Amino acid sequence: MPTPAKPCDGRFKEELQVVLTKNRNREQWGIYQCESCGASVGVASAHGKWVPEQHWPSVRYQKRQSV
Repeated sequence: MPTPAKPCDGRFKEELQVVLTKNRNREQWGIYQCESCGASVGVASAHGKWVPEQHWPSVRYQKRQSV
């Protein structure tokens, strides 16, 4: 399967930004839905905002396992 050339720009809803900002315990960070493409992805911090981890919408990712 060829890898798509361009990843999703990705963003989260403002309500989710507020929830993530209040939560300082990384263990509680989960998988959230990207507002742009609808893919379930992890979160990362960039320039003071929470953004989806880089992902390609046409690629199916395996679910992460909780520890």
